[in-house]
Amino acid sequence: MSIRYFQALGSISAILIGIGSTTATAETFDYRLSHAIRAHQVPDERTGAFLADGPLVFRIVDGDAPRLEILDRSIPGEMVPVGEIVLPRLATSLSKDGDRLYATDAAGLDIIDIGDPAAPTILGSHAVPGARCASAQGDLLVVTRGYDGASFYDAADATALTLLSEMPLAAIATIMAFFDGRMVIGLGDYGFALIDIADPTAPILLDIQSPNHGFMQFLNVNGLLLMVTWDVGIRFYDPMTGSHATYLTGFDDGTRYWSADATADRVYACGGQRLVDVFDISQLPQLDHLARHEHLTGARDVALHDDLLLVNLNDQSFAWIEPER
Repeated sequence: MSIRYFQALGSISAILIGIGSTTATAETFDYRLSHAIRAHQVPDERTGAFLADGPLVFRIVDGDAPRLEILDRSIPGEMVPVGEIVLPRLATSLSKDGDRLYATDAAGLDIIDIGDPAAPTILGSHAVPGARCASAQGDLLVVTRGYDGASFYDAADATALTLLSEMPLAAIATIMAFFDGRMVIGLGDYGFALIDIADPTAPILLDIQSPNHGFMQFLNVNGLLLMVTWDVGIRFYDPMTGSHATYLTGFDDGTRYWSADATADRVYACGGQRLVDVFDISQLPQLDHLARHEHLTGARDVALHDDLLLVNLNDQSFAWIEPER
C-alpha cells in the first residue's frame, strides 16, 4: 500500500505507519491553491464551524463580520471558492439536511438555503437561548440547549419555526445523531440519552447511559452509533436493541480523537491534532486498525469524498490524503 499526500497552502511530509503486515511508503507533493483561501490572506480572521458534504466544504469565517464560505474540493490540492454569505452570528456548529444548512451559536440559529451553492440565502434567523447544536431530519429540527435539554421544532416553514415539544435532560445536551425513529443526544461528559422520536410532539426518553466519556462527535454508521471521544477512542453502540443502546466494540490506545468520517466498511478518525487512523468495520463487532497517517500537524476534522480524505488543519489550510486504489 502506498499513500499520496497533497496539501493546500504549503507542503507536507508524512509517514504512514502500517499495522500488522501492512507496509507503506510516503510521497510528498506541493500544491498551491488556484484561489487563496481568504482566511489565509487576512491574519485577523479565524475559522469556526466546518462541514464537508460531497464535493463541497462549508466553513464559518470571522473577519469584519461572520460569514459562511462554500468551497469546492473536487480537485486534489485545490479549494475553489463557490459562494459566501454574511451571517448574523459566528456559528460554532453546522449541520446539513437536503438543501438546508443549519448554523448555530449560543444565541440561536440561522437556516440557510444552499440549493444554489453560488448564491446561498438565509431563509430564517431564530433566537434559541442556550443553543449548542441543531440537526434536522426532514421537517423535524432538534436543537440541543445545554442544561435546558432539547427542543423539537417543525421547520417546514424556515421563517417561523413551530415548537413541538421540549425535553429536559440530566446534563448538558450537546451533539446528536438520528436513527430509525430514534435519536441519541450527548450529555457533555456525563453520558448520552436514547430518545424515541416517532412522535416528536411527545418524545420518549428510553435510556440514559453514563459512561462518562468526553464526546466529540456522533455518527450514524450503517444504523449503528459511532462515538468519537476525547478519552476512550472510538466506540460503537447499537441504538435499536430494545429500550437500550448496547455497546458493541471500540478502540482505545490513548489517542484523543476529534472527529471522524465513515463509509460502509471504513472509519477515518482524526486524533491528537496530528494523525488520522483508518479502521476496517466490515466485520463488526470485530474492529481492525488498518493504518495510521501521522505528522498532520493541527489536524482537527476529516472528511472523505471519492476516496480522497480532506483534513482540516488548525492553521486554516487543508491536507489531502489519497490511499492507493
